[in-house]
Amino acid sequence: VFVLWPTALIYPPVMAGTATYLGAAYCTPHIVHQQTGAQVYAAPVVAPRVIQVPAVQTVSGYGGYGTRIGSCVPVVATSTTSTGSTPVVPTSTTNTSSGGARRQFMNPKSFMLLYNFKGDFKINGRPMILTVDPPDSAKLATGLRIWDGGIVLAKYLEFYAPKMAQRLQRPLRGIELGCGTGVAGFGLAFLGHQVLLTDIGAEQAAATQGNIAQNMQTLAATGGSAQYGHLDWRQLPERSQYGRFDLVLASDVIWHESLVEPFLQAVSWATSGPGAEEVILSHKARDQESIELFHKMLGPLGLALTSQVPSEQVLGEHGHPDVQLYHLQRVVQAVR
Repeated sequence: VFVLWPTALIYPPVMAGTATYLGAAYCTPHIVHQQTGAQVYAAPVVAPRVIQVPAVQTVSGYGGYGTRIGSCVPVVATSTTSTGSTPVVPTSTTNTSSGGARRQFMNPKSFMLLYNFKGDFKINGRPMILTVDPPDSAKLATGLRIWDGGIVLAKYLEFYAPKMAQRLQRPLRGIELGCGTGVAGFGLAFLGHQVLLTDIGAEQAAATQGNIAQNMQTLAATGGSAQYGHLDWRQLPERSQYGRFDLVLASDVIWHESLVEPFLQAVSWATSGPGAEEVILSHKARDQESIELFHKMLGPLGLALTSQVPSEQVLGEHGHPDVQLYHLQRVVQAVR
């Protein structure tokens, strides 16, 4: 089974052949090779369809940092339910191949199915207009979709950014790492601050720049601004050309262990320049291993966790039970 996760760093190439695409409505689109017969869960509203998988996939044509295709263990099928207006859906699986069951993470509600971003999602009382791929899109560029962690971070900034700006006595300048559609970064800009949205891939660049254009009127009215820039975490540029960043943002970017180190290297890079007051990572738990590695690597990279905030605790209905807000700061020179 090959699983495509959210928001485009592509590791081992996908095996060529015919695969059945089962949709991305819940957290991960699943591409299952016909030869394996592995069980998966999928959205009941998404009809499975056969797609052709080319022999080799490369990152250049796709959008969004964090898309990963690689081999993994068979996953256990599970069911889907709903409560009220917010869908209740599975977002993780049980790994039974390594001699014991891992913790399962379920998704009690899915914001990505709740909003269409044609005016129904608002920050600072203003509608955010985004062109996004639908949850059942067959595209591999998952950075073109919306994910719960980004939605939660946008709402959290509505709560947190004014306090930070008041403390610093100036408008904030932020950078979003692995921005995807830009929902979190726009959350900061809609509050009258500046943000640099960064990601990789030509398709992602076009899509995010298009989203900036769609929100120019709102940005002008609030006094905020948003720009897009290419930033590859594995080939980081000279930091001095970027100036001050008061705030470093990211959401749903360490869903797999392989992304933890490059992400934290990018955080260390971003906080090595002027400003760098704070880092906020919005993370929706999908596996315990990534979280443990995240904590383990902070110290060696000169970073410290200053607080961990359950999103529902501060945001109520706009929070998510599986989304935590991690506040980080640079404390010492990174250990080499």
